[in-house]
Amino acid sequence: MAAPYVVVVEDDQDLRRMMESILTKAGFEVESTADADVAFERCRERTPSLIITDLMMPGVDGASLIRRLQRWFAESTPPVIIASASHSRFEVGKEHNAKVLPKPFRMADLLDLANTLISAKDPQSAESHQHDETQ
Repeated sequence: MAAPYVVVVEDDQDLRRMMESILTKAGFEVESTADADVAFERCRERTPSLIITDLMMPGVDGASLIRRLQRWFAESTPPVIIASASHSRFEVGKEHNAKVLPKPFRMADLLDLANTLISAKDPQSAESHQHDETQ
């Protein structure tokens, strides 16, 4: 079975690399970028199982990215996790039916939420992507 494909959009390079490393070690195929336009193109080229995005980024922000993805995918929009410290994160999450992971967060919480959302969409795809409780 193919590994779930996850797109991470985060402008903080250290956090982006950490998320990519943790998700990859958990068995996900991960593509990460600091640029929402690049992320959108990647999602158009290959539909991800999950998108993880910050809200506050230079250029196109995370809320705009989510809107673009929802227009592109319509009813088949992949699940989205908003990983952000923005004060508007819960409002944006509610508006766009996205889950919110407030920064700072534990990597174990990110993995739990990723597995939950992917398994809700495709129960077989997340079965083997369990994690240990390290950060």
